[in-house]
Amino acid sequence: MKDGVLVSFLIRCPLVAGLVPVLMLSAAAVAETKLPAKKDFHLYLLVGQSNMAGRGRVAAEDKRPIPGVLTYGRDGRWVPAVDPLHFDKPTVVGVGVGRSFAREVIRARPGTTIGLVPCAVGGSPIAAWEPGGFHASTKTHPWDDCLKRIRAAMKHGTLKGILWHQGESDTTPELAKVYEKKLHELVARFRHELKSPRVPFVAGQMGRWPERPWDQAKQTVDAAHRQLPGSVPRTAFVLAKGLKHKGDKVHFDAGSYRELGRRYAVAYLKLAGTRVSSSREGRRPNVILIMADDVGYECFGCYGSKQYKTPHIDRLAKQGLRFRHCYSQPLCTPSRVKLMTGLSNVRNYSAFSVLNRDQRTIGQYMQAAGYRTAVAGKWQLLGARHYADRFRGKGTWPEKTGFDEICLWQVDQLGSRFWKPLLYINGTNRTFGPDDYGPDIVTRSVTDFIEANRDRPFFAYMPLIQVHNPFLPTPASASRQSKNQQRNFQDMVAYMDEQVGRVVAKVHELGLDRRTLIIFTGDNGTNRKIRSRLNGREIRGGKGQMTDAGTRVPLVVRWPGRVAAGQVTDALVDFSDFLPTVLDVAQTEVPEGLDGRSFAGLLAGDPKYRSRDWIHVYYCPRPERTPPKRFVRTQRFKLYGDGRFFDVAADVREKSPLAAPPDDATAAAALVMLRQALASMPAKGQSLLKFVP
Repeated sequence: MKDGVLVSFLIRCPLVAGLVPVLMLSAAAVAETKLPAKKDFHLYLLVGQSNMAGRGRVAAEDKRPIPGVLTYGRDGRWVPAVDPLHFDKPTVVGVGVGRSFAREVIRARPGTTIGLVPCAVGGSPIAAWEPGGFHASTKTHPWDDCLKRIRAAMKHGTLKGILWHQGESDTTPELAKVYEKKLHELVARFRHELKSPRVPFVAGQMGRWPERPWDQAKQTVDAAHRQLPGSVPRTAFVLAKGLKHKGDKVHFDAGSYRELGRRYAVAYLKLAGTRVSSSREGRRPNVILIMADDVGYECFGCYGSKQYKTPHIDRLAKQGLRFRHCYSQPLCTPSRVKLMTGLSNVRNYSAFSVLNRDQRTIGQYMQAAGYRTAVAGKWQLLGARHYADRFRGKGTWPEKTGFDEICLWQVDQLGSRFWKPLLYINGTNRTFGPDDYGPDIVTRSVTDFIEANRDRPFFAYMPLIQVHNPFLPTPASASRQSKNQQRNFQDMVAYMDEQVGRVVAKVHELGLDRRTLIIFTGDNGTNRKIRSRLNGREIRGGKGQMTDAGTRVPLVVRWPGRVAAGQVTDALVDFSDFLPTVLDVAQTEVPEGLDGRSFAGLLAGDPKYRSRDWIHVYYCPRPERTPPKRFVRTQRFKLYGDGRFFDVAADVREKSPLAAPPDDATAAAALVMLRQALASMPAKGQSLLKFVP
């Protein structure tokens, strides 16, 4: 106990992607713990009205404490900072800017503890932030109450900054005229009363929505905020450009609050003169996730093929980590839904070519974390015009999934994907010329995106167009008239590899190798018309099948300086694992409730990392006409939902099911474990043919 304040504290422990909690203690259960030294306990005052208090929808991720970040509760206790932080209007308060601000600041200032002091009052005009000012709807005195709270908090820590977001209640012509004068007086009054003449003061921009244009009064208030840094020393202004409202055209949505908090942190750290650490804005790792279309592991030199030419991907494997046991869904849409959401198809798969609109995707998570995002390649998640009425348009537009830049084939229209392609580029369908090759345009959009965002963290998701049929000659083929499908397929694999090489070359050209994680995989097995040879045996493509030929795909990861070169691993990877892994690497919180498990610890060589024991595949690509299938498996053994049990290592084509129970003790133990695993997952799809409007 210190000065009558009970403290709930978190221990920080560095791991691969930043700070994660190793001990979470509730206020009720915690032992009395001393706060850090006053100089190491940095306080930030959160003031203004509702967009500072926060009105975003609270999710599970917002309830997870951030190590080293506390908040000064209403009852005068320092407790872990979880949303909602404020208590001005308990029935509507939600996610705000505080936590994301604190997360960025603590990354830049390791060794400190952050204390957030929430004092914002929804609906309060700037006049309420004067001595004696009264806010009738909450029956509070915002200035007077705030002064009491921050002075009590400053007994334990040092005030380091003031965050201000306000102005909506002053957008009448009369109030707007005097707003700038009152704002300058407010800054001076805070600094005087708190005996902190140089404390940084950061003001945020009001939300500006196309549906509700600003009148002259709002523009006047906005100008006061914008011009503050030019008039008052040690102040900064934060733009709200590109953020979204929650539906009321007043308050930001939860993702926008998190992004706005990050922007506050960037402005504050620059103002305070803090050196940008490698984990901060512009220094967090870039992520490029490349997923080829319809190509199994047997088509790559790094997996032993002598038939296919893949020098660029082979080089990635040599420079990084190659996985022997990565398993996709047997078909494209199921794999894309699983990869983008981190969930098994049994939980959220609706129909072929459809991504349900209520799903939160990897693009949205990365965009909310402050990353610039791009998607380029094949979409097939909206339900384009050529599908039946019951599916058409029932899925999700790419703009709604968190991507800033878009260059895609098959969004709302089909068209050609290779020569004379029809591509959807940032909201517009465009048909190119007869000598234009779709994969070239897609690759160029990504290299241009990388170039444009070289100085800030970016996430590029490339669900490639190649090497799906039709099997046509490429720009590098000997003849544009070739009809040999096997030969053309091999050319397409080689050209796809060359495109991956272009992306890697751009990263290298810009000096971003050590700051960029590159992941390469495939969405399912090879087309059944294709025959490949590997290690002396013929492999027929198994796309759409549940065997290794349909689900075992390449996975290569490169990150110089972080992932040791020349490694090969037998760790199991499921397609649901990509989302949590990317979020871990990006140093953002991984939401609860995912089926995926992060393998970021494996990439970092963490000796405590433990691979998953089994993976789960639920497959019902066209639920309107096909029954579901499912299996769970280890690297060696595989159990289907109908009870068939295989030793895949000895029977890769799955021709001879093992007896149950098996005579072999190892197989018997695996069967027991896999039965338990299968029972832990739902047996039937939970959203098949249920479309969310």
